[in-house]
Amino acid sequence: MGSESRLLYDERPLVVIPELARMLSARKGFDGLQEALVLQQIHYWVILNTKANKNEKDGFFWTYNTFKEWHEQFPFWSLATIKRIFGRLEKAGFLIWGRFNKSNINRTKWYRIDHDVISRMVQNELSIVSDCDNGKGQLDTLESVNLTQSGQAQVTNEIPVPENNHRLLTENNKESNESSSKKKPAPKLHSRPIFAEIQKELGYPEKTEKDPIPNYGKEAKAIDRMLKRGYSEPEILAAWQAKVRTRGEFVSMVYVNEDIGKPGKARQGSFLPDEEALVAAAKEKGLNT
Repeated sequence: MGSESRLLYDERPLVVIPELARMLSARKGFDGLQEALVLQQIHYWVILNTKANKNEKDGFFWTYNTFKEWHEQFPFWSLATIKRIFGRLEKAGFLIWGRFNKSNINRTKWYRIDHDVISRMVQNELSIVSDCDNGKGQLDTLESVNLTQSGQAQVTNEIPVPENNHRLLTENNKESNESSSKKKPAPKLHSRPIFAEIQKELGYPEKTEKDPIPNYGKEAKAIDRMLKRGYSEPEILAAWQAKVRTRGEFVSMVYVNEDIGKPGKARQGSFLPDEEALVAAAKEKGLNT
């Protein structure tokens, strides 16, 4: 065999579904292919752990590696690039992380995929495709990117997707997408978990057709300022909920930052729940602590 054959499947391959990479590339600041490769690799390890019944925490299965170990799986990227890719996926809500290490000194992050975020991305795409003349032809392709929580890669064609250990996925879970038959497009939901909780608190889209968050950029900046000062997302959300329930209307995170986020303000405001309640809320909602 020629030397060129050494570049074709002589070693363990990384796989990616092109349509997932295309959808991710449409997001601001995303490369698409980079994020798709990382998501697929994390999905692969989580499924192996699920089958082996290992690394189960808080009712979910996880995978963990140091960034140096992730670099061994993605040797074609620099360590800094890998950290940026993971950071983008965390910030956009595709990756949920936690720390379940036995030692507090060990800061290695454990990861799992937020499949609801991927599903919403697909649903948003489907709502656009359904208005096109060739929508049915694209629908089958779009369904193939839905990595399901049950551990099956949803594919609608007859070509199996190879796993990274040269075994093939034998499951071919063909599920019909009920939303494709709906005439009204699904409302657009933001992928960042805290924004999703804000929308849920204000009854969107069940009680109102208008998204109650007027300016995602401004709200995100205020939230990020509080995160940098050491507040967790559950704390920020709890402070926001307290103000909203008092006023009975949407309150900008700018005003929450005025209350708890500025230098000199107490870390624990009088209107915030105690530490135990915050930890419980974080676990329930899957927010990072």
